[in-house]
Amino acid sequence: MVEELSEGFLRIHHEEQREILGMEIEAYDWVSWIHPSYRDLVIEELSNDPTLKGHFLGNTNLEGIKLALSDAGGAAGGRKFPLIRSDDDWKTLVSRCPQFAADAEEPEAAEMLQVLYSAHEVASPEKASRLAQIISAVCDVLREKWDTDGPPALESLKAYCEASGICDRLPTLPNFTKIWEDFLFRLEDEVDPTSSRLFLNPEVLDEWIELIDLLTENEPRFLRHVGFPERIAGVIAKLFECIQREFREDVGETMLSEVATNTKKLADQTIRLTASAGYEPGAARALATQLLEYSGTLRERAKEREEGEPPDDDDDDYDYDRWAEESVDIEALFSDR
Repeated sequence: MVEELSEGFLRIHHEEQREILGMEIEAYDWVSWIHPSYRDLVIEELSNDPTLKGHFLGNTNLEGIKLALSDAGGAAGGRKFPLIRSDDDWKTLVSRCPQFAADAEEPEAAEMLQVLYSAHEVASPEKASRLAQIISAVCDVLREKWDTDGPPALESLKAYCEASGICDRLPTLPNFTKIWEDFLFRLEDEVDPTSSRLFLNPEVLDEWIELIDLLTENEPRFLRHVGFPERIAGVIAKLFECIQREFREDVGETMLSEVATNTKKLADQTIRLTASAGYEPGAARALATQLLEYSGTLRERAKEREEGEPPDDDDDDYDYDRWAEESVDIEALFSDR
């Protein structure tokens, strides 16, 4: 039956054997639906059998939690939380969500927090209170897991901070020390004079700025604890020196569009970083202007290449040394500190 339905209604998934928190998890198969009509059939079948529904909720994965807390379902689009109708349903969900968080891979656990948070936003006051209790329990599990196993991805931290903010008892935030050190190490590696490649990989800087913004909003004490921005002034100076150094690098014909896009991103990041650190904005604006002009020049050259026009070696627009010669006074960044 399942094999037949997999042609248009169901999708069969296979999970390999793996180890989680020191426990061996055997390989297993699970099923999700492709056609929405089958989703409605699952809801109807479970709703008509409390015992089956209790077993489903007590052993479900992320897709089942999404189903249980789905919104705008049914023929008229007004059905909410179709599988959570009784106190027993809530008790089972309260028990299952932290269990799932402990066993799941990081992206799924973080996505579950987002699902719970979204459900909280549309719930009645009574149901919102129950969901806040579940979120609090899940946050406690994830924090302990991350502090033990290592820091999560930035998107997971964002989900944690957003969801935890609705709890009556604010959960303790994860230990940010390791993720801060990891981001700082990656950034310092990117701006190293022997291997600088910021024009090819601006994402490292972008993620670090997002982490600073996240900490500014949720845990400003940590930034003071690590001495931000005073203690990382040297890193920021190396960052801007790296940008000016990479102005001198030749850009391959096939990389013109990519580097043009990346340098435009760096212009925005330069402004954001100096604003977050409270540095003098004038020097940052000057460097951002350079980056935008440089990006425009690369974009023009890429367009000419696509149209089959040979580059004009005598064209001053392509004299890349001039970008490096128009140096920005980096020391002026720190003039007010």
